Amino acid sequence: MTGCGHRTERAAGGAGVVTAAAGRLTAAGGRRVEVFAGHHVVMADPEGDAFLLC
Repeated sequence: MTGCGHRTERAAGGAGVVTAAAGRLTAAGGRRVEVFAGHHVVMADPEGDAFLLC
């Protein structure tokens, strides 16, 4: 967790791994908030808390 209160999740392996992780999280109830060039995805959990996949 960072000082601003947002979580950051790192997925080793590049854009394909990040896209796959975002898909799994979406299936589990999360939502994509914003996608940056396919390798950074801002997500929100079911409660609305934001986190970053990169």
